[in-house]
This record gives sequence, C-alpha cells and structure tokens, in this order.
Amino acid sequence: MLVVARFNPGQTASRWLSPSGRLAASKIPCSPFWAVRFDFTDVLPDVKNPQAYSPGLLCAISSQPSVIPLEDASLIVGPKHALDTGELSSDVDCSYDVQITVKPPIYCLSSKLHQIVYLHTVPALSTLGRQPVQARIHVLDADSFDRFRSIADRNAELLRHVWISQRKAQLAELLPHHARTDSDPTRWSLFSGTADPTDFPHTLHNPHGYDFVFTYEGDVPFCDDPITIYDEIYLYAQVCKDYSWPSAELVISWVRRIRARVNRRKPTQPKAPKAIGLELGARVPTHVRFQALLQQDEDFGKAFDTLAENERLPRECPGESGTVAGFSTATPSGRSSEYYKIFPLSFAFPLLPYMFVPVPLSPTRPSVVVLDMFGVILDRERAICDALRPWLVFAKPPLVPDEATRLYIEFEALAFREQIASGRATSFPASARTALSSLADSLYIPAPLRTTFLDNVLSGILHPAIFEDVETACQELVSGGIAVVALAPHSPSTLDTLRTIIPRRVLRLIDVYPVAIPMHTPIPRTFFPDLLAWCEQLPDRAIAPGRALTTADVVIASGGVGRVIAPAMGYYDSGPKDVYPTAHVRRPNGIECNVRFYVGPGHKSPTPSVVVDGLAELAHVLIERG
Repeated sequence: MLVVARFNPGQTASRWLSPSGRLAASKIPCSPFWAVRFDFTDVLPDVKNPQAYSPGLLCAISSQPSVIPLEDASLIVGPKHALDTGELSSDVDCSYDVQITVKPPIYCLSSKLHQIVYLHTVPALSTLGRQPVQARIHVLDADSFDRFRSIADRNAELLRHVWISQRKAQLAELLPHHARTDSDPTRWSLFSGTADPTDFPHTLHNPHGYDFVFTYEGDVPFCDDPITIYDEIYLYAQVCKDYSWPSAELVISWVRRIRARVNRRKPTQPKAPKAIGLELGARVPTHVRFQALLQQDEDFGKAFDTLAENERLPRECPGESGTVAGFSTATPSGRSSEYYKIFPLSFAFPLLPYMFVPVPLSPTRPSVVVLDMFGVILDRERAICDALRPWLVFAKPPLVPDEATRLYIEFEALAFREQIASGRATSFPASARTALSSLADSLYIPAPLRTTFLDNVLSGILHPAIFEDVETACQELVSGGIAVVALAPHSPSTLDTLRTIIPRRVLRLIDVYPVAIPMHTPIPRTFFPDLLAWCEQLPDRAIAPGRALTTADVVIASGGVGRVIAPAMGYYDSGPKDVYPTAHVRRPNGIECNVRFYVGPGHKSPTPSVVVDGLAELAHVLIERG
C-alpha cells in the first residue's frame, strides 16, 4: 500500500542517544513523502482488528530514480491522474512504459502528467514503532506487488553484501600487517562465524531503524514531487556519529560548566608590558612565548596552577607522565591517574595568536583609505538576493531570500575550497556556477529549468549595483586629499566585468589594487607590505614631500572583520610596523558585516578603530581629522 510518511529523527534518537544527541536530532527539518509500506514475508492483518496490520519496511516514491547502482533499483509507477483536467497518463502519448501499476491512479497536476514517477526498490527503510495503517488511498495490484517485493528482497541482500565487503576492505587497511594471517579477508578470524563486522561498541544500542509519522493531514505532497528523506537520514547519521562516542554527554556537561564559570568571571586587563622588556606605551606583539606572558600578567601566573588543578577532564585510559609545551602532565599526589591537567591553548602552543593589537586612528587626516570592493562599494549580497528571489517558489521547505543568500555563499565558499585543494586556478565565474548547481539541488529547481536558472542567477551575481553613498563619499574623500584604493576579490579578467557596472565618474576617483584578495578566507600576511609599497606610488596621496608612507597613514575599511580587518590589525606576529588602523563598515541588513567575530574577551577579539554605518559616515569621520 502507498502511505504518506515523515521521518521523526527526535523520536528515533530518543531510543539510544544522549539528551544532547536527541536535541540535535530533533532540529533536523523533515518533509513528508510518499512510499510503499510492506514486508518481505506475507503478514496477514488480524481479521478482528484489520487496522492493527503494521508492516515494517518503506520504499520511497520520487520523481528522481534511486542513486544506488543496482539492477532494477527504480521501477516506473503509473498510471497518473491529473486532478485539474481529469486526464489519465494512459490516455495520452507517454514516452515510458509503466512497470508497477497503482490502483486508483496516483494524483498529479496536468503539467506533470508526462513526468516519470519512480518506486525505489532499494534502500528499504526499516520502521520502528510499527504504527498501524489508518487508511488506504492507493495500493499496488497483486502482480505488481509480487514483482516489486521480489526485486526489493533481492536488492536488499545484494546491498548488504556490497556494504559488508566495503567495510571489510576499509577495516583491512587498519589492521597491522602481522595480523593479516590470510590474503582472503573473508577467512580472517575477525569476520568468521556469525560476527558482524559493523557491530562496534559505541553502536550496540543502535536500533538500526527509523521512526516515522504516517498521516494524510496537512500539506500532502504529490507522488512526483522531489523528496528529501535520504538527506534527512544522512543528517541523522551524522548526528549519531557526533553524539554516540563514549563519554560524549560527560564532556558536553564539562564544557557547559567551564563556559558558565568563565562567563561569571570579570575580564581583567593585562598589566603593563614592562616586565617583558618593552617600554610603557609600546604595542605588544600578537604572540610571544608563554613564559613572557606569565610574567606580563603576574596575577594570572599565580592563579595558573589553581586553575589547571580545578578544571579537569576524565580520561578513557590512564597514561604516563610527560610534558606538553614545557608543562608537566604528571598527576598530583592523592589524585587518580585517570585525570590530567587542561592548559589554555595560548600558553601550551605559543604559535597561536595571543591578542589583537588595538590600533587607534591617527589624530591627523590619513593619506590613503583602502575600501573592500564587496560590502563597501558594491552591494554583492543584495545582487545575490535579488537574483535568487524569483526561484524560491520551488524551495521545499520554503526559504526566505536572506536564507537562500546565506546558503549560496556557503556553497560558493565550498566551491572555492575545492578549487584550491585541486590545484586549479580560482575562477570566480566557475566557482559561482558550481555553487549554483549545488543550490539548484537544494532548491529543487526542475531539471528543464536548470540551464535558465544558472544563466540568469549567475548574470545577476556578476552585476551587483553600487551603494548609494559611494559616489558622494569618494568625491568627499578625494577632495579632502585622501586617495581611495579599492580591493577587488577577482582576477583582472573578471574585474573587467565590474568596471562596466561602476559609473565612469566613480572609477575616476578610485585606484584599484591589481592583486585580488580572497573572498572567503583571511588575507595572507604577505599582502599588506606589498599594498603599502604600491600605495606609496600613488600620485594623489596627501603626504608631506620626503616623508615615507607608514601604516598609520593608511586606513583599511571593510565589512568582513575576519576576512580583512583582523589580518590588518596584526593577527600575525609581524611587529607594530605592519599594524593598520581599520574601519568596520556596517550596512543595514548586511550578512557578513553584521557577523560578530568573537575569539575571546578583551584583546583576544579584534576591535576595529572605528565602526560606521556606511561609507558616507566613514568619509565624514576621516575628513574631520586634522
């Protein structure tokens, strides 16, 4: 019989995961889908209570075939009945032959009467709870059901053998060579008898099934709608991996206690850096040796042993004494050997940055202001949002434009990472097209419209509009003797496209730095010295003749704190000469500019020199100085 089911990951997780795992699983969004509910064996309903018949397997029905490469993994279902016109697919010329017959015909719209509907014979999802069948709207005829069940039974056994063989091959790579007593993995003692190679200790209580809710109420989908059940199960499986390891709940509780204790403490400013050989008023390097840091903050140095003594984490196995980054890991007297000290990473690993250097604006007017092209000059996020808006009618569940914009930016960042990992040149149009292909799958854009979707949305993304205050602000800056430099996150070839968007009267006011900056990662440490040397060659920079341009004369302005501002503030240990004053330009309804970039209290998080609501306000602030 055909049923409408919806996966219930929260109920499934409650059978064996910890409370934190149940909470994470319950947040997985799930959508209803059509499926065939059956058993591999003949189970007859109770004559006295026919509604108590509760078969325990589900095979999904979708407009897309099964991705599992087995013979007859998908069977074509029909006929179809158009609700709006009353037509039957059997009465019109269709280019496919029905393999599984459903009575009465499955419902659809006339626009999808010719679309193929597939019944997946694999995977067969095992249900838990065994809810009784409440109603039967569609059923398979006897011959079709027998054929479907025999194919599903065969494919389930084939899939099991293939999966176990792959697991054997994976485990074989983990075994030491001296344990491989036979070249044939099937004869190893690890897999002999009835031992299950997939039965690991942390999954002993796994029910190996799923809870579903069966209902015909609410927004019932059509059989030819795309389904998300497999994505939902993949997300649930990831939650199981994240929360099923030993002592997971114990560690989560420990982290919560530490967070609560840290939040109750008052942040204290470190004492003057005179003790580490620096003069008063000098800028502190971004990371120094941990011994010097302990000398710098004497109060923390005295309380360090007490802090490490009190904050302890259980170990699974006792270990021997040793040293980590100069500190002893030997257990104190009177304590069990199953505990060890936890040290702050900034002290245990001195290569990590200790603080972000606060850089105030110079009391005099700067000579150069460097503007991030995206977020300060061009409204890229609005271009993405407007380009995606007409296509969100296909999204299931529905997405608002801002959510779709965030999802696209995430896919775009992943596409850039794949390009870098593969060693290919990072091309923005290629990465954007790859991101849009992934987004089209998430939005369930119909296959015939994919090409139109890619072309139209990509064209919109590549043609963002400038903010309204750009021209007036740039004119004010240049009139005040401040040179305006733009940082473009594109190669020169792609930048030519942007030049056609920006009006010529604005381009005459801006010098574009010829080296592209990353779009989704922090600017590298070697970028800023080269930028400073290039700015020295600008003919219209306001600076006294004979005096070299310094970092204090250059203001870095961007909406991306982690991407641009944090590296400019001395994120790396390059000394005070490479630290720049910065401006955080925030825009209404912006995404990147309104992200709170938080590392830790005080100077452990970057604090821009000035925060402004737009480029016009920044120009006013800089012109007023000196």
